[in-house]
Amino acid sequence: MRRLETYCLNLLSLSMRSNVTLFFGIIFSLIESLNSNIFQISILVALAPIIWGMTSLVMPFLISKLSAHQIIQVAAWILALSAVLRLTGGIFTLLFFTLTLNIGIGILNISIPAWVKQIAPTSTDVFNSRHYKIMLLGSGCSIIMAVLLLDVGHGWQWAFAPWLVPSLLGASLMVFVPDRSTVQSKELTKPKAHHSENSAGLSIFILFFGTQGITSHSFGAFAPSIMVDNGFNTLTSAIACAVLATTGAFIASKFVSHQLSQTALKVFFRISSLLLLVGLLLLLFDQRQLFSIGLLLVFWSQCNIFLISLISISRWSNDVKMVLRVSLRVQGWGYLMAGIGCLCVGLIRQSQGSWEASIYFIICFSAMQFLVGRKTLSTIQ
Repeated sequence: MRRLETYCLNLLSLSMRSNVTLFFGIIFSLIESLNSNIFQISILVALAPIIWGMTSLVMPFLISKLSAHQIIQVAAWILALSAVLRLTGGIFTLLFFTLTLNIGIGILNISIPAWVKQIAPTSTDVFNSRHYKIMLLGSGCSIIMAVLLLDVGHGWQWAFAPWLVPSLLGASLMVFVPDRSTVQSKELTKPKAHHSENSAGLSIFILFFGTQGITSHSFGAFAPSIMVDNGFNTLTSAIACAVLATTGAFIASKFVSHQLSQTALKVFFRISSLLLLVGLLLLLFDQRQLFSIGLLLVFWSQCNIFLISLISISRWSNDVKMVLRVSLRVQGWGYLMAGIGCLCVGLIRQSQGSWEASIYFIICFSAMQFLVGRKTLSTIQ
């Protein structure tokens, strides 16, 4: 992979999740002043993945007109300009340009696996892992910074401003990156005959990405609130969740990013799924120590499983355009499911008055995730 593309990918990865998750940190910090309940907050939390999923509606048009490289350029500038413009007004401007920012992120979500396949066809796992690791690093830092800045009395603009830099740099550097869509090797342009964008296995893959999205996004978004209900303070909860998510991404990147055989990837998925189930069950105990162990297991295992699902998109086919179309369907429907899952978790919590029923809901989808995940990984050769 060329050095300039590497820099661009790193900057885009850093700005993608950081520009969204810090918003979650601010919402949870201001939940009392907003006079909102958990279900109302869940609507705000669910908006991001729902918008990411709905960008799949515009992707067929973009795919028909532009290369993967050009789509990345368009999305990078939508993200960067939205990040700047949402600081220019009040709450309406903030919400409107956060909406457009998420459209840019949704396009990048779908396009990056194909772009990586195009510019690094023999090391896609490595660069997808790096992309995920840096996204989670930005997420963790943004949540901590948002809470800290609010705690010392600064306005929300101070929490958003630092993340303008990677967004603008990433978009600016993309202008100088050449489109390498014509240099894919002959070997890698031969699509795998048994894989297509309409095969039965793709429906299972969509369910896999969607169920892991329900478990990971729902739990990750509400984890600080779950911790507060279990006796932790707001700052400790935000820092703990950010650190666990970041370290989980680094651990996943370490173990999954070495172009593992498909057999090894399946074994790693089964182990992570078992640890996820154990971790979720430990969260149901009142003991602080068991709860903390469960929290660690859930975050770390979910990081592994998400990275496996992301790598599987690039492994679906050796044809870049096929990967882009498959990514469109898998992530489009998958993120819509994740957003609806967030709404369900918030509604269950609001109606039951505690997180226990919501955790059981997540456990059910983690079991479904295991079944469809095994089928998906067995489909890919």
